[in-house]
Amino acid sequence: MAELARAALPFAAFMTFASGLLLLINRPGTPEFVATVLALIVGLVFLALALGLHFFARRREGRYERPDPPAEQSASPRGGVQ
Repeated sequence: MAELARAALPFAAFMTFASGLLLLINRPGTPEFVATVLALIVGLVFLALALGLHFFARRREGRYERPDPPAEQSASPRGGVQ
């Protein structure tokens, strides 16, 4: 599953970036502008899904586990150093 997320991230990022640049070129009200806006929406949704899949796969592999809380230190006036 991590390989799928790794492959989907660059494609989703490219699609989002390219459609964002095309929004600067196309004039509002044209069919090209509408298609570009739809491509941007699809790219953003795909990017969110790919990132979610990436973090889900990494957590499942155990790479994002929460660390244990630090151990209690003694209450000496020097901050635990004796």
